Amino acid sequence: MRATIKRLLSGAAGARGVAVAMGSLLALAAPTAVRAETRGFVISTFSTATFSHPTNCKSGGNGASIDIQRRQLQRLGYSSSEIAYILQEGKDHKGRKQRELNLMRGPGGKVVDPFNDPGAAVDPGIKLMAGRYAPGFNLDGNLATGFEDPYSGAKGIDNQLLRVVGCFQAYDVTWPVRPFYEEVMWDTMTDTMPAWVVSVSGPNLRKDGPVTVTFDRALQHVRRNASGGALHDATYMLERGSRSHSVFKGTVRNGILTIAPGKLKLEGEAPIFTTLRLYRTQVSLRFKPDGSMEGFIGGYQPWLDFFYMASSAGEGNIGLDIPGLFHSFKRLADYGPHPKTGQNMLISSAYSVVAVPAFLATIDKKLVATTGGIRRTTPPLVSNVPGAVKPKAEMSEEDKAK
Repeated sequence: MRATIKRLLSGAAGARGVAVAMGSLLALAAPTAVRAETRGFVISTFSTATFSHPTNCKSGGNGASIDIQRRQLQRLGYSSSEIAYILQEGKDHKGRKQRELNLMRGPGGKVVDPFNDPGAAVDPGIKLMAGRYAPGFNLDGNLATGFEDPYSGAKGIDNQLLRVVGCFQAYDVTWPVRPFYEEVMWDTMTDTMPAWVVSVSGPNLRKDGPVTVTFDRALQHVRRNASGGALHDATYMLERGSRSHSVFKGTVRNGILTIAPGKLKLEGEAPIFTTLRLYRTQVSLRFKPDGSMEGFIGGYQPWLDFFYMASSAGEGNIGLDIPGLFHSFKRLADYGPHPKTGQNMLISSAYSVVAVPAFLATIDKKLVATTGGIRRTTPPLVSNVPGAVKPKAEMSEEDKAK
């Protein structure tokens, strides 16, 4: 058996990562390399945390990409009939192409590049989310400001990212529905981007208590199952000397994993985040019956990171007004003032995460995390999955009292 494992790990199959059977072999062959209570996970789903509610955009939303185009043409003085003609023909009656008109976003209709130089574009004054609920975390410790978490009922939730994007049609959704562009791009990158993995270590993960939580990047991309989802119990090798290595002190209580705030950095790849950077990071991840975990991760994020993702996607794909995004981020950013200008460079954010059980090994063939054994009796977090926890924002007063 040891000879077989050595051959597989040193060969092409090992370099690309071995799935379920390989994980089982590793577990049998190297028990002394594994801490008894270290469990591994691979992040299978990652997207902006959103929550749709009737109170979010009472003054009206920003619509979809077609509505962004209409508003731009209105600013240039075109009538409704002229706008309809331009959108259908791709040019106005003078022959100016719609692409050219879309660049006339500077003062007085001056041509600027709103994607590479958004500061030169006029602020379109997008509508901001002003509702009561948003998923996320109280990052600044102030209970008197911010949103209310629709799932936990926690007050003082800081999520300025969602305040900016929440009234665009693509982001006015509730998990498990995800923003369309992010869902498509994540699914596309699943087969190429090195996976993000998590390990949870503690004296007894079946009980409440302190744990150590480690985020890393793997050498392999996420392995899929027959349905196209992430394969449970696959094996991933950790990058050696990876810059995507962050360790946090954490706690498991009532089947929910949390961490002490710290800095998280995970290298990704375009067209998602080339790097995910979060400061004062917090997590709230619920262990599910199938051994996976689901919930939220959040913190203060450089708003330019999200802006670059959106601007490279283009308004037609991501469904966001790019100059509006830039100017709103500058106004609503709530952390990390620039030492010279005082401009806040970080914005409070939250992301929805699903992670499935995975074996984790080092490049020198040491198994560092196994699967299973962490609370398989708690219900899922998602509200519209049978038997799941219902958001308090959707509960009656009678339900909340239960």
